[in-house]
Amino acid sequence: MTRYANSRRSEDSDDDRDDDEGPDGDDDFDYDEFVENEFGGGNQRSQYSPLIRITAFVLLAIIVFFAVAQFGF
Repeated sequence: MTRYANSRRSEDSDDDRDDDEGPDGDDDFDYDEFVENEFGGGNQRSQYSPLIRITAFVLLAIIVFFAVAQFGF
């Protein structure tokens, strides 16, 4: 008998059952309320700081500059 024989799960164990059978008939679930609670409300502006926006623009400009210089677009 090997050292790990007792730690192996048997093939007919109850842990192998399929648990994704869907909801339990909960008909009062409000999808819109769920989305509001999980993701916040409405069309809010992006929360990126101006420093991140400026950095992204500068990096993009550098990439475009080198692409044009290298390939002559």
